[in-house]
Amino acid sequence: MKTLRNIYPAIYDFDNLYQAYLEARKAKRYRQDVLQFTMNLEENLIKIQNELIYKTYKVG
Repeated sequence: MKTLRNIYPAIYDFDNLYQAYLEARKAKRYRQDVLQFTMNLEENLIKIQNELIYKTYKVG
């Protein structure tokens, strides 16, 4: 098994979070929850990024 080191900063990189958002919204662009998240996209991605950096992110 290969060990990956120092990968966590790559996970919370803003560009990576944005790409994950684009992938997650495929075929869901017009759902109400997706539209709400998209209205404040930058703010929401920064909030998620900060939660990941400070390890306070809760799944759910």
